[in-house]
Amino acid sequence: IDDRADILGEIISRTTQESLKNEVGKTFEVYIDGESDEHEYLLSARKTSWAPDIDGEIYINDNEIFDENSQEKLKFGQVYTVRVSELVGDKLLATVIK
Repeated sequence: IDDRADILGEIISRTTQESLKNEVGKTFEVYIDGESDEHEYLLSARKTSWAPDIDGEIYINDNEIFDENSQEKLKFGQVYTVRVSELVGDKLLATVIK
C-alpha cells in the first residue's frame, strides 16, 4: 500500500508541475487573498477558478497597480488580471496588469 501511495504521489506531483508550467506567460483573473507567508513583499493570490487552501497559491510580486493616470494599492479580496512571469518551485509568480 505504501509503495502504491508513493507512486501516486509522484504522478500527482509530476502532473501538477506540468500543469503549472503551462500557465507561464498566460493572463487570467485572480483574487488577492492577502500577504504571503513566504515573504513580506509578496502577496498571496489564487485563480478565480481555484478553491481556497486547496488548489495552490500564486505570488504577486508587487502591491500596487500603475496606469497612465494613477497609482493604486491592491486591495485584498478584489479580482485583478495578472500575467504569470515564472514558475518557482511549485508556485507561480505573477504581475498585476489591470
